[in-house]
Amino acid sequence: MDRNVLIITGMHRSGTSLMTNLIQSGGLHIGDNLLKPNRTNRHGFFEDVDFWSFQDQILKKRGFNDLSIPEETIHWTDEEINKAKDIINSKSAVAFWGWKDPRTCLFLNQWFSLLPEAKFVFVFRHPLYVLLSLIYAVPVSRDPMLVIHGWYVYNKHILDFYKANRQRSILCHISGVIRDIEKFREIVKTKFGFDMQLNLEQIYHPIELKDMPINSFITQYMMSEYKPVYDLYQQLQGEADLSFYETGKTNIKDDIKLLNYAIEASLFLYNATLEKYEHLRRSRVLAMVDAIYKYPIVGRLLTSIFNTLSKVWYGK
Repeated sequence: MDRNVLIITGMHRSGTSLMTNLIQSGGLHIGDNLLKPNRTNRHGFFEDVDFWSFQDQILKKRGFNDLSIPEETIHWTDEEINKAKDIINSKSAVAFWGWKDPRTCLFLNQWFSLLPEAKFVFVFRHPLYVLLSLIYAVPVSRDPMLVIHGWYVYNKHILDFYKANRQRSILCHISGVIRDIEKFREIVKTKFGFDMQLNLEQIYHPIELKDMPINSFITQYMMSEYKPVYDLYQQLQGEADLSFYETGKTNIKDDIKLLNYAIEASLFLYNATLEKYEHLRRSRVLAMVDAIYKYPIVGRLLTSIFNTLSKVWYGK
């Protein structure tokens, strides 16, 4: 029943919607009742409401949410296990089916125990870009430490499961997939035996998911302040079937790249300046983040400030 089940997951804002849309174009049935698009994901989430609601309720019953979660395994009750079985049975009439939900990262072993022949596609992305995307998309994520914690927990579950189940899992950086879709298609064929035609050109929207090279001072800051997160990202890169290593320097040539670069600046200001200059209130920093998306001139100003501060603080 579960030999042709494919489960797609990854931390929020890591490219899981793009990945699911891509694999759906290759023939995967992801459900008939999907979450509706909204302003944070205009092309759709590609998430089956049954799986989404089930996993969301598991978190809420225990007082958690998508980001405020424990590092330890969340165990299911017998009632929840039976509910999961009912959901599986309601989907299994389709020959090639699966689902996508970032929350699945938190329950990988539970689903694997119910679907021992299922296959998994794990998607990850640099924690900085996940954080920036969430800051813009979801108001609750404006606390950067909460997002960083969530990124770590989701991806730690992914890495642990992948290392124990390599033969039925694919681990990939979303930017690596975008850069080399044919290589990803070959990995899917070799590992899973699925020969799918994947049409990235009709699905991928660069303006909505395009990462730039990470500046050296950002990397240095992450290594000093968030070393476990930085180390985990490097482990994911090292283990991945398809990784992505940034090359070259940040190049501000158009508004999109300028805005992304300015967002990096606002992130740095958000994390570091609050500690160094107490008079700069949190609300003012958040207002700058919001303004970046509306007025490119703000981005230019912040970029100038950012370069100046980085020279002062890091000597670069």
